[in-house]
Amino acid sequence: MATPNAAICKSNTGINKIFEPLVSLNILRLNKNSLTALSPQVFENVISLNYIEMVNTQFYGATLNMSYEAVVCTNDESCQYKSADWQCNKRCICWVQRNIASLIVDCRGTDLKELPLLPHTTLVQTVLKVGNNSLSELPVVGEHPGYANVSGLFLSDNKLTNLGSGDQLPDNLTHLDVSRNSISAISEQFVEFLQMENNTMTLALSGNPLACDCDALALLFFVRSNPQRVKDIGDVMCPRQKKPLQQMEAFELCPSYVLLVSCVIGGLVIVACLITVFYLMFQKELKIWLYNNNLCLWWVSEEELDKDKTYDAFISYSHKDEELISKLLPKLESGPHPFRICLHDRDWLVGDCIPEQIVRTVDDSKRVIIVLSQHFIDSVWARMEFRIAYQATLQDKRKRIIIILYKELEHMNGIDSELKAYLKLNTYLKWGDPLFWSKLCYAMPHNRRVLKGQKKHAGPLI
Repeated sequence: MATPNAAICKSNTGINKIFEPLVSLNILRLNKNSLTALSPQVFENVISLNYIEMVNTQFYGATLNMSYEAVVCTNDESCQYKSADWQCNKRCICWVQRNIASLIVDCRGTDLKELPLLPHTTLVQTVLKVGNNSLSELPVVGEHPGYANVSGLFLSDNKLTNLGSGDQLPDNLTHLDVSRNSISAISEQFVEFLQMENNTMTLALSGNPLACDCDALALLFFVRSNPQRVKDIGDVMCPRQKKPLQQMEAFELCPSYVLLVSCVIGGLVIVACLITVFYLMFQKELKIWLYNNNLCLWWVSEEELDKDKTYDAFISYSHKDEELISKLLPKLESGPHPFRICLHDRDWLVGDCIPEQIVRTVDDSKRVIIVLSQHFIDSVWARMEFRIAYQATLQDKRKRIIIILYKELEHMNGIDSELKAYLKLNTYLKWGDPLFWSKLCYAMPHNRRVLKGQKKHAGPLI
């Protein structure tokens, strides 16, 4: 009985006529019949039929005429491919291997100088075996009939000298055997073709006179990283070196490559050393420039170890130097990087104990700016502010004191020993320096929230 998709017949009575109305028939199974003969035209009009199975019958389907393509199976292992547009080359043997659903075109040892014509088929893939012939080049995919459908190409024992860039190979090719040809080099373009996304094609390359030189480096790196892609990798030899390719080192293939790599590495080391020396020599200047140009702020920003402190800086000065304070405050509190500044005459509580306020203010400030002048040295309270700030610096081992030399000191008489020692061991800012403001801003705390563009309120705390 036949259906639109399959028909099973157990008798050959009237079998030559029953298929005519089955215009949608795709699969026909006539297994285990006493069928011995069919008219060559029996399936001629059933153009939708593409698979016929006649296992365990006496009919082998050799005389069927079809105006379309179909696979006719008369045993469990192999089938015949039928097509009105293609006939197997007389030099070749053609059959469909059922377990891999592929049309095998076997033309080995037939003295071919070009590939045989192949069918344009969508039913099966084509495996072409043309080993032991006289082929010297591969055809262009679009110019050779049926070549684009080839999934396995066996070209061993031919006269190929190169594989080009891979554009002469079918898109569906899964295995290429070019062993025992005359290929001396695998181009870098062909290796790049192998490394393309979704390309899983395997190769057989043994028996070729490969010139294992600088041009073979790309192939060496490929087989090292993809040994499973070259099936006979252990037998791919370098004749000149008499070693397997996979055991070769880059310097054995190309001594100049090693020299080039060494020069590049050496150059990079020299550049790195120069950069390091430059950084060590101009580290502070570099960070100041980056900070003032808002570049790489993640590098120049200090961690928020003082995030709980109220002020960014406490300015310790003599009231006789208020002229400088009037210039400092606008820049510090309203500049590109606004800071919260504490001044004793503005922010201290009236009537509170001065020594206690000094201690509390220094403790609540991330920096202490000392406006150093002869007036400062002559002020008892100013010197006390420095001593407390100096002790705090020694205690937490962080540089908190910023000294601004406002005016040249007339004499060092009366200066505290701690301040004198600090001036000898540490650098200070000098009023009038062209880079004064840049250096001062860099010496101030690098608050991350300010650096990220979130301006915080600056000014006195009420």
